[in-house]
Amino acid sequence: MLFSDYSLLDDDSFSTALDESLRQLREDNVSVTGIIHMASFLEYFLKEGLTNVYSEQDLLTCAKQAIDRILEAQRTSIDQNELSRIPFQYPNLDGIAKQVFEYAQLNTPLIDEVRLKQRAQDDWKELYTSSDMKTLYQTFGLQSEWNRNVFFGYLETKEILSGIEKMSNAVKRAFAEMILSRYTKSPYQHMGDIFGEEKDTLDSVRKSLRFEIEEASVPKRLSLHMKKRIVEAIGKAFEKYAT
Repeated sequence: MLFSDYSLLDDDSFSTALDESLRQLREDNVSVTGIIHMASFLEYFLKEGLTNVYSEQDLLTCAKQAIDRILEAQRTSIDQNELSRIPFQYPNLDGIAKQVFEYAQLNTPLIDEVRLKQRAQDDWKELYTSSDMKTLYQTFGLQSEWNRNVFFGYLETKEILSGIEKMSNAVKRAFAEMILSRYTKSPYQHMGDIFGEEKDTLDSVRKSLRFEIEEASVPKRLSLHMKKRIVEAIGKAFEKYAT
């Protein structure tokens, strides 16, 4: 609430929330986007005289150290992908938040598209060959790394269709639900930009699956019904973003 509508807090709750946010920034592994978001608000509170428990230099040092922890803990390919979208989320970035962003850019190794594509292919294979729903949700769930970054844009249509064919019916159903969540329930403002990079591939997948379903004779296999769920989930994404 401190970084959404802090006016809903009373004086004591504001102080408590401020202390907890500083602790998180000093100790926890917050995402790069989260660090920049927090730094922006904490600098504002400082300039408005709402706190005196830290200085601008303290805040900058703390935020940079948080970036260092993230760069050590996460795979840099995801960090780089995330960084590339921050200007879309924060077009008026300035002050300490801007310095933190520039620091993250400077210290994040560039990862070429070949490596990103290979990682997407590897994780896709793990996803469609898994019979463990926990693995599926870890790879592609709403809180996963891929769910806030481009994924399908690194895959070919035939790769996705082949993977869907190999999924069990249970995984097909879960996958359809995850596509629906990815595009219609995502908390990330840049999901529309991600969809823009993935829509051509998704449209090809949707058309291929739809043709297979329409050409099948009755009674249709249960696996086709699960593919229909995937088609419908992709359709919801187009309804939301393809305007």
